[in-house]
Amino acid sequence: MHTIAVRARILYNQLKSEKKKILIVLDNVWKKLKLGEVGIPPESTEGYCCKLLITTREKRVCSLMDIKEANIYKVGLLNEREALNLFENQAEKKVDRGEFKDVADRLLRKCGGLPLAITTTASALRGKRLPMWCHFAETSEKPISSQISSEYRETYSILETSYKLVDIEEKMIFLFLACLSPLDLAITVEDLMRYGIGLDLFQRVNSISEAMEQANIWANELISSSLLLIGDSNGEVKIHDLVRASAISFIDKGKDRMTLVESIPRWMCEETFEKITAISLMSGHDFSRLSGVKAPLLEILLLKGDVSLTTLPSTFFEGMKNLKVLSLSNVNFNLGLPESMGQLHRLKTLHLHYCELEDVKLIGKLVNLLVLSLRGSTLKELAVETGELHKLRLLDIEGCKGMKRIPASILSRLSHLEGLYMLNSFDGWASTNIEVNNGGESNQASGSELDMLSHLNVLEMEVSKTQQLLTVNNIQLIEQLGKFKIRVRSSFGKHEELPSFRYVLELIDIDPSPNNGLRALLKKTECLVLSDCERLTKNVVPELNEDGFKDLKYLIVQTCWVESVMSSNEENGPLAFPNLEILELLNMKNLKMICDGKASLGIFSNLKRLNLCYLSDLESGLSLTSALVYLNEVSVELCRSLKCVAYKDAKNETEVDMFPRLKSLHLSRIESLSSLLGQSGNEVFALFNAEASSSHGQTT
Repeated sequence: MHTIAVRARILYNQLKSEKKKILIVLDNVWKKLKLGEVGIPPESTEGYCCKLLITTREKRVCSLMDIKEANIYKVGLLNEREALNLFENQAEKKVDRGEFKDVADRLLRKCGGLPLAITTTASALRGKRLPMWCHFAETSEKPISSQISSEYRETYSILETSYKLVDIEEKMIFLFLACLSPLDLAITVEDLMRYGIGLDLFQRVNSISEAMEQANIWANELISSSLLLIGDSNGEVKIHDLVRASAISFIDKGKDRMTLVESIPRWMCEETFEKITAISLMSGHDFSRLSGVKAPLLEILLLKGDVSLTTLPSTFFEGMKNLKVLSLSNVNFNLGLPESMGQLHRLKTLHLHYCELEDVKLIGKLVNLLVLSLRGSTLKELAVETGELHKLRLLDIEGCKGMKRIPASILSRLSHLEGLYMLNSFDGWASTNIEVNNGGESNQASGSELDMLSHLNVLEMEVSKTQQLLTVNNIQLIEQLGKFKIRVRSSFGKHEELPSFRYVLELIDIDPSPNNGLRALLKKTECLVLSDCERLTKNVVPELNEDGFKDLKYLIVQTCWVESVMSSNEENGPLAFPNLEILELLNMKNLKMICDGKASLGIFSNLKRLNLCYLSDLESGLSLTSALVYLNEVSVELCRSLKCVAYKDAKNETEVDMFPRLKSLHLSRIESLSSLLGQSGNEVFALFNAEASSSHGQTT
């Protein structure tokens, strides 16, 4: 990953060389931003034509960035009509007349035309009966703390009333955990779930998978109530700064407790730390002042440092013995973990992310740990003492690329382990249990140790050979898994992040003759990625799996030597891909056709997206026996021999719309293309229904 300086230089060079006019939008800027530091050239740069749009809640930011008064436009509050429209849209109810009108008018007056307040109020009341609307209005009209800025006091009142409608205490704590994320940055629902485990939020579930499902339910409900926002990436959420501030205020209100977020006030006295229950300093601020402070109520501590500078003294945690959740990122522990960390006997969740780690034996003293994550840290060997964590339910060493050794019998001793995350990390599994060192003792972890983990439900890992993991006993393990991401390869290299599905399997340069364990994986897989498989020379079905892939939803085949994806001599044989939704065929010189032989009826009946790229010998695309009623996106690039994207079976003379839902069509550098649908003319828009061709179709 590039540093900010490197990314800024790349952006700067790209913007300088761009001949077109460019609009750059910087949203929700809350402090002075030096444009040059993020790669935006100065206005005086020769040949550079760019417009900059900045949104901010604070006018002083404009002054700090030397924006002229004439270029500052204040976006006013919504008028009555606009406010009512937004309210009705979010509440999914017409309120301009009838018994709800008077209550809605009271609420809208309270919201004062502020979109956030209107959205939050309406979302909270969606689907509720009139008594709940009246109760909400009465509660929001009560006075709140005079410590709140008068500018936001009405909004805080509305938001606090929304918090009172959160029906489950655990969900409110879940929202509070989201409030601890850095300002304007997203946090993954999975991290919130892991923090929640440390606070015992999931007392009614039976597994890690169920805990994750519950976390997703809470996140979706809070998004629906406008208390959380959808993040930029899949599985992430964000929180509005006003929601965050008011939620923290609400939770701490009337209690002799405090939450500290973003920075430590310089004038804060030592006695104040005794009231603090949660601290989050995740924006790189100096936190050396926390060393040795007495914080007997502190349960949550989230810190992010600078790995080249930040170290912690041995006494750092002496006054924090009540800690339950501890997350440390970018901290240098090359001299070992602080001795005082070994005294955190109540600790249940420990994250040491992207840290410099050397000796982590001390972790073995944290016997109540339920979650241990060392993601992205530099660690060569998992300490033997890790095997003492008998209560551990989740172990994450993903991205620990330097990890060369996991001593034998550590994993098998973690009898309660439910989640094991090891992608882009250790892959040196012993092939059998008889691999020993010179002393005659077991030297390295083997796949058979996983057989002993009867509660294992989530597995993300990679192996360099199928024989290292997939023994006969491991087939039973595969059957019990509720989720897996497994990469099997015979060569080393850098690999992209795998898609998000329940069951994901990536096979890189492997033998196409699968053993029993690989067959069990293929049978269960929802997303299959085949890369650089030079020994897979004929097809995917039946060469890799003669029974087809009944549960497969996403298939990527890239840089392989296959001549077709499927080959069949049976017109009514078993369906190879009955549930496939996405098909991507990339960079294959030998691929001549997608279906070789007689296509089964409805072979791609659920296909939604088709992507063909750099297939130099491919002459024809999909062979169709019936309409692809779900297909909505087609992209074809660099297929120089392709004559048609799809063709109908010769027996099918019926004139029907083969692609009734197609919305996006991208065609680029396909010189031989003569028609899009064989036997159905050459008109581009013959692929679209009338509505799609006029409003949704896109061809480039």
